[in-house]
Amino acid sequence: MTRDVRPGTEAAAYFAELMKDRPIRLAVAGYSRAPESYEQGSRNFLHGLARSLQGLVGFITSPTDTPGSIDRSTVQAAGRAGAPLALITAVDYLGEAGTPQQPIFVYPTPEDYSRATAEHSNALLVLGGRTASIDDFLHAIERHHRVVIVIDAAVAKPPWEGGRVEDASRYLKQMWERNYDAIPLDDVYNARMLGLLESRREKLGSLLRIVEASDPGAVSEAAEFLRPGAP
Repeated sequence: MTRDVRPGTEAAAYFAELMKDRPIRLAVAGYSRAPESYEQGSRNFLHGLARSLQGLVGFITSPTDTPGSIDRSTVQAAGRAGAPLALITAVDYLGEAGTPQQPIFVYPTPEDYSRATAEHSNALLVLGGRTASIDDFLHAIERHHRVVIVIDAAVAKPPWEGGRVEDASRYLKQMWERNYDAIPLDDVYNARMLGLLESRREKLGSLLRIVEASDPGAVSEAAEFLRPGAP
């Protein structure tokens, strides 16, 4: 099967027709190369959320098809729930894409791709990931999108290690809660993130929801937060 690859400039019209009256256009961020114990938790959460928001949600993700990836789990969850699925990526990532039936809209750079993710969505789900998840978070809050951050205790990754974000969910939770254990604030990246969150703290309070994947009510809480008209 050949892939239907189209330029990102054609995405807006296609997505508008695809999503139609779905009020929630949910982008999903996480690991494209899954650490141990990641796949089951992320897949279960996504499937539960898709069921809870059936008829209300459409998904936006990458066509990356690596084992255990957040992208593969999102594609599966959307398929089972009968939810619209929009696929976008960057030129550099096309080599990891599968051969989906849907068209793939491609952007020149990872930064363009991340910005487009926010442009075509109105909410974001963060299930771990590294720096790319943080980029998606920043672009989402620029547009005042609601963001659900999921902490999965089964994923044994620190928030920060080796000079980079290792678990975006834990990193964002700790930065938001002003818990800087294992996050060196003398690092330029972390100092910049701290300044950004503090400068927007008042506005962000109503846009963020942090849930623990192990909490039996986590999926329901996330779904209620994302529903149209939720406080």
